[in-house]
Amino acid sequence: MPTDSSKKYTPNNEEEFAYLRYFEGKVCSILLREVTGLSSKNFADYCVGHVDFVGMIGIWTTNVITKCRNFYRWEHIAGIIEEQFISEDHPDYDQIKKQVEKKAQPQEQERPQRQAAIVPEWLVNSPTDKRVNVDALSDITKQAQEE
Repeated sequence: MPTDSSKKYTPNNEEEFAYLRYFEGKVCSILLREVTGLSSKNFADYCVGHVDFVGMIGIWTTNVITKCRNFYRWEHIAGIIEEQFISEDHPDYDQIKKQVEKKAQPQEQERPQRQAAIVPEWLVNSPTDKRVNVDALSDITKQAQEE
């Protein structure tokens, strides 16, 4: 693969295809170079799947849950990652699922107490109205621009 990230990769000989065909039949994540409108929540829906075929112009996958098909052109692929996939008929499936779910739960963390912001008296409207005095802020900005 090229070391310059601006160059697009395309497998160009049988040896490279032999290595890439290793992923056929496996569940993989397809890492893409430029993605618009894809959040981390729906990454698994679109970029993780069973690799059906590695071809001259890209990779064909099938989502393991929805069975939707996807195609990724080589020029948009940054990498392929083989995933650890355990089917429901695996003898330890329930135990592994519980472990994964436990790890996925957010951990409670103590948050430090927020300190009140110290705002100079001249920057607030009045002692009872603690909103920022926009006119005073505007005057400071004008003075800074004039200097």
